[in-house]
Amino acid sequence: MIILPPVSSANDFASLEINENKVIEFYSVVPLYNEEMNFKLNKGAEALLEKFNKYKMNDLIVPDRKNVAKKRFGLF
Repeated sequence: MIILPPVSSANDFASLEINENKVIEFYSVVPLYNEEMNFKLNKGAEALLEKFNKYKMNDLIVPDRKNVAKKRFGLF
């Protein structure tokens, strides 16, 4: 898993101010494939997020989403 700021919700929903002294920040928990976690550990979270951006990934949980770090062989 990786914890990220919410991407799929409006910026107004990223935090909630309770009063002058208290603010609740919201985050998304995104499940990662093993290859994605290994990529993050080897290259860093920023490199993984760049791959997410390249493949237009967001914080919605899609069980059969593309594995952005899986090595692909062949023409396809």
